[in-house]
Amino acid sequence: MVLLFLFNYFKIKQQRKGKTMRTDAEIIKNVKYILENDPGLDATHILVDVKNGIVTLTGTVHSSTAKWMAKEAVKHVSGVREIIEELQIAPVL
Repeated sequence: MVLLFLFNYFKIKQQRKGKTMRTDAEIIKNVKYILENDPGLDATHILVDVKNGIVTLTGTVHSSTAKWMAKEAVKHVSGVREIIEELQIAPVL
């Protein structure tokens, strides 16, 4: 837990210094690429919005596992400061 805190602290500190700052347009492009190319995730109905590095995921997925996978994938995108996950689970028809 402490290591995770320190990692996030230094990541944010670097972003504020401008070393890893990304524009919202760059972040949204990277997030969409990651989600669309994850072989274990159907991101067809996931919508992505980014404001000041805060990523909001909305739309539908087929399971709670898919919700978790989407959020985990986005965590690793450079420039993401926070993730708001508002995905709904819709059964497969």
